[in-house]
Amino acid sequence: MKKTLVAIAAAAAVTGAFAEVTITGQVDLSVNATSTTDVDGTKATANSVGSNQFGQSQLSIGASEDLGDGMSAYANMVFFLTPASNGGSFIQDTGSGVGIKGAFGNIMLGNVYDQVWTVYAAADASGFGATSGAGSAWANTNGVGAKSNSIVYTLPSLVTGLDVTLEQSYNTSAIVTATGVNTYGDASGFSLAYTSGPFYAKYASSRVTVSSTNDFYSYDAYSAAGATPVANDAVATAFDGTEAKFQALALTYDAGVAKLYYGAVDMSVNNSSTIAEKKSTFGLTVPLGAVTLGWAHSKADFTDDTPTTTSISGDKVFAKYALSKRTVAYFTSGRATTTDSTATLTNNSVGLLHSF
Repeated sequence: MKKTLVAIAAAAAVTGAFAEVTITGQVDLSVNATSTTDVDGTKATANSVGSNQFGQSQLSIGASEDLGDGMSAYANMVFFLTPASNGGSFIQDTGSGVGIKGAFGNIMLGNVYDQVWTVYAAADASGFGATSGAGSAWANTNGVGAKSNSIVYTLPSLVTGLDVTLEQSYNTSAIVTATGVNTYGDASGFSLAYTSGPFYAKYASSRVTVSSTNDFYSYDAYSAAGATPVANDAVATAFDGTEAKFQALALTYDAGVAKLYYGAVDMSVNNSSTIAEKKSTFGLTVPLGAVTLGWAHSKADFTDDTPTTTSISGDKVFAKYALSKRTVAYFTSGRATTTDSTATLTNNSVGLLHSF
């Protein structure tokens, strides 16, 4: 439930203007058991209580003002929460910024999720849980995600159901070198999204400047028989390059009795024809009254500059039970394997999400 406040800014004392402020948020916590089992059957398990299996714990403060002539201004401040930690963080999070919209479209300045990341989120039947690698190779969003110092422009709708968005993000710590300016971290991209009844499609593309060596991760840190397993550990695969290009596609169809999901992402380096990272996912959710059941399969291939390819595949099943409009209890279970070992990673979580 949104709580609406009336805030009077200092300028309002002079102008008499009022701004409507809304406070929203959610807290998501779960009990998690993550286990790694090596080829000899040796098992290591890490137990935890943490956030983000089905939704990021956060607090959002938003304000808007009607400017007249069909225009409005808005501002958002989003804070990331760690409710399971004593003295945990309370920091500004993705979604913070200020913008203006009208017949000309929508312009926002701030900290945003880039358009490729929104494709990841739209295509994931499992709810895009960020903390569980097991069964969710799709959720390993290397090189995309939150982008600070961003400008996002959504064009006015010229075709019913079609949205076009452009984005530019800047690195604030560019370094002048003998060969010029190193703009590591700058990114640009666009997306096309189309909705028609139960059908939804979104394509996004982005280019990100990278350092001379960047790491992309699998979920398994050992391959030799008898090696000591470490739960939640990872292997890094490196490539050399100065620019990474991402292309992503999400397709969903809501048939009523079930919703179908599909997603694909490719990443190449320096305009090479070699795909350094290739991912896909498909799955479905089935609503049964207050209960929603679901399954998602994902696969990711990471190719380094040797070149050696490591593949990860996983499956995730889950169940959600709506206790009310704002409170959901859930269970998830995932399992992932990699080609560089016959070991497996599993995760089981039982959690509760409450929104306000």
